[in-house]
Amino acid sequence: MWIVLLGLLLLYGLLLLYLYRGWERLPLFWHSGAVGAKFSIVVPFRNEEKNLRVLLAHLQQLHYPSESFEIILVNDNSTDRGPLVIEGALKLGFKQNLKLINAQSKNGGYGKKVALEQGIAVAKYPYIITTDADCIMGRHWLQTYASFIETHQPDMLIGPVEFVSNGRIFDDYQALEFGSILGATLGAAGMQTPTMCNGANLVFRKELFEKVGGYTGNFQYDSGDDMFLLHKFKAQPGVVIRGCKSSGALIYTQPTKSFKDFFKQRSRWAAKGVGYTDIATIATGALVASVNVAIVCALVAGIFHQATLLAAMIALIAKGAMDFPLIWKVTGFLRKRSLLWLYPSLALMYPLYVVLSLFLSVFPFSRWKK
Repeated sequence: MWIVLLGLLLLYGLLLLYLYRGWERLPLFWHSGAVGAKFSIVVPFRNEEKNLRVLLAHLQQLHYPSESFEIILVNDNSTDRGPLVIEGALKLGFKQNLKLINAQSKNGGYGKKVALEQGIAVAKYPYIITTDADCIMGRHWLQTYASFIETHQPDMLIGPVEFVSNGRIFDDYQALEFGSILGATLGAAGMQTPTMCNGANLVFRKELFEKVGGYTGNFQYDSGDDMFLLHKFKAQPGVVIRGCKSSGALIYTQPTKSFKDFFKQRSRWAAKGVGYTDIATIATGALVASVNVAIVCALVAGIFHQATLLAAMIALIAKGAMDFPLIWKVTGFLRKRSLLWLYPSLALMYPLYVVLSLFLSVFPFSRWKK
């Protein structure tokens, strides 16, 4: 067990060093006065009445010419008053660039990918931005992306996503843990080997989306619209994918409200992994999973063997030490270093949560929205 843990930890340490270097290589970016790029913002939603009011308020205050972007809200079979909220905004004179469409069944099915695909199909501008109904953004969001596109001309742009903390310690834990995901996401992008992205803040060329067939081939998975599309883009020769480390580009989203919702979300993320084809993503996911599974197995075996328990505890502490430098950098970027007092307990719990999420991912109880 000592040899297995040591080998995995050495590989994991190299991975963290690689991601840390990528984070450092990715320069901080801030917007200029560029307004040349034109965007279609596509937002699928189901039963998001309360969140839509907040989202519309933030979209309305975007500091960008209204003739250079449109907002396409796609209703995926809502049973609440969400569509009426949007219709009311249109009647009250919300910007003329707002559209509401109702998703139609595709091969007898609905869901987020179907809604996104139909929203993208009616988009009139060359750059698509996807986000979610429970998200908010700053007023320089589009201006930041326009400036980045003018400078780097990317085919896909991976934006940062941050969890909002609502004063609950459970929210703080989620915000800190999600910061580690952001670090890994932008770290890999900084090394020009992107392995993750988040559909809550993703920019891409509509032309290339159509060329790769959109989400075709991945509709059997409940989530993964973002990751599967990233892998399709990576497979195209000459495609430029960049990460945007900018506070102006941040999207803020809500953490889950309960442990049940949290594990449903994370098991859903884990379940789509069986469909990945990108070697770098598979290798990274396999290494991270293996390290955490090995630590948990060693902890369980340590109940019966004291030396194994010692090995497990040393590995757990070593892993936490390896993760910390990147977490330190990310929390600085997000201005959330006040959350670091939670890090020791998060580091101790993390392998258990990963193993539980992997276990739950084999059960088809989670969907995008019911």
